[in-house]
Amino acid sequence: MQREDAILQGLLELAEKTEVNNSYKIPYEITKETDIWFIMLPQWSHFLPPFNQARLSSILLEAGYFTKCLDLNIKCWNILRPNINDLGYDPWDGSWTFKWKGDTYWKELHQYFSEFLNSALEEIVKAKPKVIGFTVYWTNTALVFWMKEELKKRLPDTIFVAGGPSSHSDAHALQNNFDVVVVGEAEKIILSLMDSIEDDTLDKSTFPLKLTQPFNERINLNIHPIPNYSDFDTNDYKIPNGMISEFSRGCVAKCTFCEETHFWNFRQRGYLSLVDELEHLNKQFGFNGVWFVDSLVNGSIKELKAFAEEVVKRELKIQWFGFARHDGRMDLEYLKLLKSSGCVALQYGSESGSNKVLGDINKRVTKEEMEQNFIDGHTAGVLANTSWIIAFPTETINDFVDTLTLIWRNRNTSIANIISSTRFHIGSQTIVGQNPEKFGIMHSLHEHCHIRKDLTMGLPQITVRSKCWTMFLEELKSNRTISFLPRPDFKKYHYSLKYNNRKRFGNVDFETFDYKIYNTDTPWIDSIINEPFGFFRFLWKSRGGYKLQLNFSKELQEKEYGPSLSPDLDGKMIFEIDDFGNWIYEVDLKYIQRENAWGTLPHSYYFGEESSIKRARKHAKPEWGIEGITEEGYKELCLETEELNKSLDLSFEIQENLKGSWVIKKENKNLF
Repeated sequence: MQREDAILQGLLELAEKTEVNNSYKIPYEITKETDIWFIMLPQWSHFLPPFNQARLSSILLEAGYFTKCLDLNIKCWNILRPNINDLGYDPWDGSWTFKWKGDTYWKELHQYFSEFLNSALEEIVKAKPKVIGFTVYWTNTALVFWMKEELKKRLPDTIFVAGGPSSHSDAHALQNNFDVVVVGEAEKIILSLMDSIEDDTLDKSTFPLKLTQPFNERINLNIHPIPNYSDFDTNDYKIPNGMISEFSRGCVAKCTFCEETHFWNFRQRGYLSLVDELEHLNKQFGFNGVWFVDSLVNGSIKELKAFAEEVVKRELKIQWFGFARHDGRMDLEYLKLLKSSGCVALQYGSESGSNKVLGDINKRVTKEEMEQNFIDGHTAGVLANTSWIIAFPTETINDFVDTLTLIWRNRNTSIANIISSTRFHIGSQTIVGQNPEKFGIMHSLHEHCHIRKDLTMGLPQITVRSKCWTMFLEELKSNRTISFLPRPDFKKYHYSLKYNNRKRFGNVDFETFDYKIYNTDTPWIDSIINEPFGFFRFLWKSRGGYKLQLNFSKELQEKEYGPSLSPDLDGKMIFEIDDFGNWIYEVDLKYIQRENAWGTLPHSYYFGEESSIKRARKHAKPEWGIEGITEEGYKELCLETEELNKSLDLSFEIQENLKGSWVIKKENKNLF
């Protein structure tokens, strides 16, 4: 959600009210008796109308089926807007998506929406649709299940269908709650499903039914009708004159952390088809801001160039954003052409400033190419929104510092936004998830988090690294115009920092440094104490002497980052260094391991039959092959985890006072 919020912020400057021009509306004739309502519940983006509903609606309308798109998400957003100050946070902000999960939603948010949602229930019940389809994300699962159950009580003969990202990641739970679960691209599946209902050939005794896209199917993106936005009041949205579109599906890369790349095979849409669609919707709805939701708009450098040239040729006045890969072939002239076609910004999946980690991710790009994209983008006027991975399983302290260094070196170029998750999460549909051993991590989770086999990286270490990352962003933002998702309480409670001279700013070069400063041959504790040294040294090199205190408590972590980054780690780290590199470091920490902290990666990681999981497993090449582990092999992993719960408690309490020096010669005191 964070990267979506970041890229859409750029469209806000274009936001203006719109009017529909019905002379451009495509007429459809309803010839079938079966109807379907598509329902979107919060939380999803409040910037633009949902493209998936508009696309499926047009396909079914073209086939003669009546459709109704009901975006309850945007209605709820407008209801809550006057109450955000009282609530104390904006639950549509990417930093607070965890508020929509389970009990937290019911305790804190449902009161604002209950009256409206109940009235929406009555509207749906009154219409008695034969089919109701829900788009399910992890952020709206609680509400989807609630509304589906309420509707089922009153519409027992209606067929309930679920689709969306959760059909990949949580198919089992959806099958337990819905008649039909659609996995994969839905265009052909939903049309076939509606035909079987219309023809009365659907065997309901097969419910719950999972309909999965064939393993190697590629849907032709050039044959779809123009999306139907007629059910949406575009002025309800934060960007009334904005729209979502797609230039391709899938990804030309197979990054090891990514689930999206395995959802479907890559294919490119023809640029003429796309420009025709944008031109039509511009005339009908006044849409002139376009967000391309492709995994990457530059999967084909040649086709993107042709698109830009066609937009310029037709003098189509649009401004557009999209996700992209860093690519050395996108030189200054290429970026200038994109700018002339209306490209305002590209959302780069930058991930890391370390060539080693980029290699482990299989990013197929170097930090040198990334840096050139930032520099050329600045000259061309194409902003760079960037996303980064903190604590990838193979990321060392040196690798982390490389990321800080790359951003610092380019803080005055095109980088406009920096986003990252609070920690790296292993997905079942990723190469890492399908072969954790390859990346040095255990099959067992610790505190619901991945952990290295050598015990040098687990949830406490990741917590320290994530806090150092947030400090870096806070300090960067205080002196530059780079933006990131706000953490208003972080600077107030999590750390205090006083520079010897706030006006000092130094150039920082990439370096390899030995951060094994505290070494007692106890990897778990040593790595926690050594973890912030990379940030300490980077901050000294870039800003000169300072005194810093970093605070830890379970309550602090949970309030700021949510439950996924809240180990029972309490205490403080105090680091002081003078301009010449003489430092003292005080550590006072206590960590308590939770009961039954060890758990095996879920059953679905090893036995999932979804096409996306099989694709990930094929590329991961685990020792048990594409068919997955045997039941006996999985039982062995579970037994290993049970033994860890009995024998390995990583709790500790430690106080240390360290001194050292990274002395620079006094004659170089003007370094900063």
